[in-house]
Amino acid sequence: MLKIIKPLIRKRATLCLLCLIALPSIPVSGTQQPKDSSPVAPLPTPIATAQKVFISNAPGDSLPTSLGGPARPYQEFYAAMKSWGHYQLLSSPADADLILEISFSHPIVGVNVMSTSGGGSTSALLLKLVIVDAKTLAVAGEVPLSAATDLIGYDPETGLVHICNDTAAEQWVIDPVAKKIVTSIKFDGTGLEDMALDLKNRRLYQAVKGANSIVEVDLDDNKVLAAWPLAPDKGPHGIACVPDYNNLLVACAGNLVMLSCSNGKILATAPIGARVDEMTYDHGLHMAYCASRMGKISAVSVGPNTLTSAGDVPDVARTGDITMDPATHTVWIAYPQDGKCFAQPFTPSHN
Repeated sequence: MLKIIKPLIRKRATLCLLCLIALPSIPVSGTQQPKDSSPVAPLPTPIATAQKVFISNAPGDSLPTSLGGPARPYQEFYAAMKSWGHYQLLSSPADADLILEISFSHPIVGVNVMSTSGGGSTSALLLKLVIVDAKTLAVAGEVPLSAATDLIGYDPETGLVHICNDTAAEQWVIDPVAKKIVTSIKFDGTGLEDMALDLKNRRLYQAVKGANSIVEVDLDDNKVLAAWPLAPDKGPHGIACVPDYNNLLVACAGNLVMLSCSNGKILATAPIGARVDEMTYDHGLHMAYCASRMGKISAVSVGPNTLTSAGDVPDVARTGDITMDPATHTVWIAYPQDGKCFAQPFTPSHN
């Protein structure tokens, strides 16, 4: 029997370094500074060892024209780093050892109420520098959207990004280079959940919870081809492609459902935990893992047109986010606790 053994380990899900510098209160070069006897914090290793650096002009508020305009923070910071000469500055993040993201913000820091008919506010000019220890995680821009979003997928062949509208049965298709929405895909029903991309066959599959269906979309022209009903099962959430058998897995309320990608026919089902959210599929081990908000992960063995339950493993209650590492077969969940975000690994093993 295949089960998952949970190591007693917790890690913060994200790490970043933020430097907030109040403008224009940066000390002038050569000014005598008072001695400080407080202990000196260690310098992060990536800052000390990096040689090649990419500077990203991250989104933020615009500096007023009277203070130099929106490009001033980036231009002056770039010029200062260039003059310093400590790093080789690159024009692309691909080969960088370190990425420095700089942005400007102008938040309100105080409000004064002087009477029932008047008042005022004070604000601070803040420059934010984000240091990212990665090769391609630079902020390149933003695309405004008209509503909250949920799931996201990327098509490497077209370079387009698919994002689900979390308030309507609509998916936006975005060109990240042009930074604009190129088209929208409309679906019947309400409540878009997970999506899966079959790049080999140029198909996208979208779970529509309100219509209790899976919708097949042509990735080349972003047109809806078919809608496959899931009854008697309902509440589709997480989905995943099974390329070896040209099938699709759909995590529904209490059951994992296998569909044929050829015609949408239901081929098999297996019981899983209630209140399922996301799921992930290990192509190497032919195992599906479904995250239930009831505090357990359901493991299901996937065969040619068959599904076999491999049991449940306890995890953190109310966890719905799950993924896996195909190289190590480690299953990961992410969950919030006490105002922090954690990632937890599970290691599959045979009895």
